[in-house]
Formats: sequence, C-alpha cells, structure tokens
Amino acid sequence: MRPRILLAHKEEIKKIDKSCQTKGHTVVPLKVYFNDNGFLKCEVGVCRGKNLANKKEAIKGRDQARDAKRELKSMGY
Repeated sequence: MRPRILLAHKEEIKKIDKSCQTKGHTVVPLKVYFNDNGFLKCEVGVCRGKNLANKKEAIKGRDQARDAKRELKSMGY
C-alpha cells in the first residue's frame, strides 16, 4: 500500500487546515466517485458539529419514531 496524498493547491490545503483548527470544525467527504480514468475522486468540505440542544432534539425525535413504530407493529399494522 502506498501512501495517499491530497491533490490540491497549497492555498486550498492551508485554508482547510486553518478552518479545521477551529474548535468544533471537521473535514468530511461530501462526494466520492471514480472518474473516467479509474481514479477515485473525493470532494471534501468543512462542517461544524451539532450543538447540545440539537443533539437532544434529534435523540428525542428518534425515540418517539421508534415508540410509534413499535406501537403500530404491536397492533398488527
């Protein structure tokens, strides 16, 4: 296995690195595909994670959906 390198301009790499140093920011792959020559291409972006209130709302919504699905299943739907 040979090491993989990020093919981008120096300024782009610096910009991504600088924004990653900010607390709560992460580099994530947005799009991954193979081009016509068989090379794997990956479009990356920098995103900010959810805050605590949003996490709690998401968990609450999942729990409610799971309970509703369980009730419908027990009724035979």
